[in-house]
Amino acid sequence: MADLKYEKCDSCCELGQPMWMGTFADMMTLLFAFFVLMFSMATLDPVKASGLEGEGVGGMTDEAGEKIGGGKSEEEIKEEIKEFKEAGVTEIKGIPIDEYEEQLLEQLDKKVKKSLYTIMDEMQDIVEEMNIQDSAQVTSNANGVNMEINGDICFDALSTAMKPGLVELLDRVSNEFLLAENDIRPIVIEGHTDNEPIPSKYTDQYPTNWHLSASRASVVTAYLISKGVNPSRLSARGYGSQWPASLSWKDRRDGKITQLQIEEQNATIELRTKNRRIKIIIGDTRYM
Repeated sequence: MADLKYEKCDSCCELGQPMWMGTFADMMTLLFAFFVLMFSMATLDPVKASGLEGEGVGGMTDEAGEKIGGGKSEEEIKEEIKEFKEAGVTEIKGIPIDEYEEQLLEQLDKKVKKSLYTIMDEMQDIVEEMNIQDSAQVTSNANGVNMEINGDICFDALSTAMKPGLVELLDRVSNEFLLAENDIRPIVIEGHTDNEPIPSKYTDQYPTNWHLSASRASVVTAYLISKGVNPSRLSARGYGSQWPASLSWKDRRDGKITQLQIEEQNATIELRTKNRRIKIIIGDTRYM
């Protein structure tokens, strides 16, 4: 019997995947693993996140449980009042329309929780209006909004008596951001000092810089409580000289601040003044 020979026709295809598919699949798997790793290492900035979310300001409720302004924004309230005026309305609920509008806007401002993005922007406006750009900085990180106030406007040396500039700043910050009734975000008050030792005649009152920084933070916290800020939102922390102003929150968190760095960051009068500071942090619950 003659041997049978089979020839492969052109229309037949090879079994299995093409050779390039294995390399491509390996590359996609590695890329996926890489981006998962990058995401897991990322730190979300709540201030930027709140800016992306937008800002809804409606939903206020007065003591009677009625909606004030229908839960509308400031722009919507002003537009409706304008329409009433054009229609000849002079009073609402027996109150002159201009006074009624003012009351609505005041309650809106006090009762509505502002986004961290808005708070940061308006804090910066306060700093500029008070002309203290050289003594106060507004930044953001994973903790939230940070207002850092240098020692030259906070306290005299070895004192916990607040200077007038600090009192004015705290008044404005508390009135504009910290009194919202529906805001439960934590407010952390940090006290910091330079690395100069406490003179012996003051050590009975402040044995160390830790004691001095904690006392100053406590004084600021008590003042905010006296202004009506919810005490359950507040906490006071003293760091002594262990966190110079130029070093980041990540440096502190990772335990990378050394004694040599502390000495270097307190080498001049200007650096020591920056380190003697108060920091106000408005953040999310992860910082509690």
